[in-house]
Amino acid sequence: MWLGVLAAGLALLPLSSQLQLDQQRTTVEQLNPQAIEYCELSSCGVIEIAGGLEVTNELLLEETEFGVNAKLRVINRGMALGSREFWFELRSKEGQRIESMRGQLALSSKGPQYIEFFFTGTKTEISNGRLILGY
Repeated sequence: MWLGVLAAGLALLPLSSQLQLDQQRTTVEQLNPQAIEYCELSSCGVIEIAGGLEVTNELLLEETEFGVNAKLRVINRGMALGSREFWFELRSKEGQRIESMRGQLALSSKGPQYIEFFFTGTKTEISNGRLILGY
């Protein structure tokens, strides 16, 4: 009987550590249109929102008849939860603005995290241009 009580007590240890992790999670702050910082995707790295959000160079593109659905993978270093808007600018190699877009990130506690946005051009245009992230 004591062995059963001991096993039940040990089974509560993972619950306790999970509750501690959940208390460390923060809620992601929303985009402030008066204080937006910009970085080119290739040089963003870790941006200091939500305890640290790492922007990767992994950009998934799916072309449709109306444009391109894009997903930019990010790593949730701060273990934040919630959703947030991001801004994107696509510029040509010469610096001319081609299009501005809004993206949405929904952070969860599991799985890969993506900022999703839509571009009205083609995959070739987005691949050949410079994508700039506003956060």
